[in-house]
Amino acid sequence: MSTTPQHTYRHCIFLGQPGAGMSTAAHTLCKKIGMTYLSVSQLLEMVIEGDSQTAATVRSHLNSSKIITDQLFVQSIVEVIKSGKCRNGFILDGLPKNISQAKLLDEMLQNTNIRIDAVFNFRVSDEQLLINRMRNSLIHQTSGRIYDLSRKSPKHAGKDDETGQELCHRYTLQNTEKRLCLYKLFSEPLLKHYAHKLIQVDADKPITHVCKILLQYLPKPRPWYSPFGLLDTKTNWIRIMLAMLSIVTYIFINRTLL
Repeated sequence: MSTTPQHTYRHCIFLGQPGAGMSTAAHTLCKKIGMTYLSVSQLLEMVIEGDSQTAATVRSHLNSSKIITDQLFVQSIVEVIKSGKCRNGFILDGLPKNISQAKLLDEMLQNTNIRIDAVFNFRVSDEQLLINRMRNSLIHQTSGRIYDLSRKSPKHAGKDDETGQELCHRYTLQNTEKRLCLYKLFSEPLLKHYAHKLIQVDADKPITHVCKILLQYLPKPRPWYSPFGLLDTKTNWIRIMLAMLSIVTYIFINRTLL
């Protein structure tokens, strides 16, 4: 992965092997720079909060334990990323899941002004390292926060740092190798589909190093002088302050003359 990117990407997909660290990186980066983090659980939670037909259908499927089809799932993705919740950009964490979803996403985005800018593929060369990471991975289901016990333990064992709620294992011993096999099966056509947008990420490196490199590809955090998103540059802020000063001066002079 180049450390001198030529572009900034606001609409991103993170793909990679289970245990490669893409979820940890996506969540960390979104929190740092204000992009919207979209995992499966986060996405569905955002959708069912709405009052659209898609939201009603998803709620119905979840309540009746029906399988959510690729069509409905991708409709949910598009509905969320078109909403104001993603105005600062987004990272899709491991989404789309397969080539069918990827093609549907392209198709549904054609009538919008949103395009997927870049697809980051997290690669770990050592499969045993992946397995160890998976077995040491805990998750806070509600927020999607990830804890890799080999790199980042919670402050209190088994508890989420921010809420104090219970954490659970992301992968069981039984499904670790199965997940890796499924990834190999579905990833090849997906990566070929996104070949023209693909950026390879060396995920053997520590997560702090990976995030530092990725930050160069993503939007800069909103500066302190733009707390409400109304001002994009310091120059604009100075101009508005000067305009306000002129108005105050004008009012003061007129009152003095009267």
